[in-house]
Amino acid sequence: MRPDLTHYLAHLGNTYLLILAVGAFSIPASAQSTGSDGIVVEDFQSTAVGELPSNWGHAQRSGTLEPMERHMDENQKFYVTEEDGKKFLRGESRGEAIRMSLAANGEQGGIRWDLNEYPRLRWTWRAQKLPEGAREDRNSLNDTGAALYVTFETNWLGLPRSIKYTYSSTLPVGTVVSFTNLRVIVVASGQDGNVGEWVTIERDVVEDYDSVFGRSAPDVPIGISLWTDSTETGSESKADFGKIEIRPQIQRPDHHSR
Repeated sequence: MRPDLTHYLAHLGNTYLLILAVGAFSIPASAQSTGSDGIVVEDFQSTAVGELPSNWGHAQRSGTLEPMERHMDENQKFYVTEEDGKKFLRGESRGEAIRMSLAANGEQGGIRWDLNEYPRLRWTWRAQKLPEGAREDRNSLNDTGAALYVTFETNWLGLPRSIKYTYSSTLPVGTVVSFTNLRVIVVASGQDGNVGEWVTIERDVVEDYDSVFGRSAPDVPIGISLWTDSTETGSESKADFGKIEIRPQIQRPDHHSR
């Protein structure tokens, strides 16, 4: 089996689980409008320090959503913490990988992320410790200190089609790496000297999808996942995740009309 396909299948195990469990959970009912700027999907402010928001979870192959606590230990964990009166999510790994996921397709009364109306995704994050020497374009070093996945759809074989936005240890911003139906886009990098500082990322995910897959994005994506790992390098990662918003594109034509 080709190395790139081998690594893609490892990622597939994560995104495929999200697809199977999509009926089990939804975007927070507490998601709130921010006026013309968009909608806050998650800001972690209503979650107690040391806990996790109940509507995020770890998806199982059975299609059920399990509490994150069952899949965490000292070497792989998420938890909400607080600094200067603001709460945020922290992810840590030591030679392991951990993810938590949230549906975006409106199942069970959740908010539908309509990409025609809200094509942009904005979030804040902070790399505290990036896995040493990691780079997403080399299988033996493919760790990511912080990543946000958007899973858009499945192909005719039922395989997920996703974009993984990464905070890379070593690759420059703008790097794109392909793994079959997964595209990795580096949007922040340890090269930039911002480790330890909050960074805001905003992407037009519809334009990104069109660019990296060469086709129009679906109207509604499947879900969003947060991720940190240090499995390949056997090192450590620590990253903080802040507010996540979906935002409109002003005077943007319907993407299906292009």
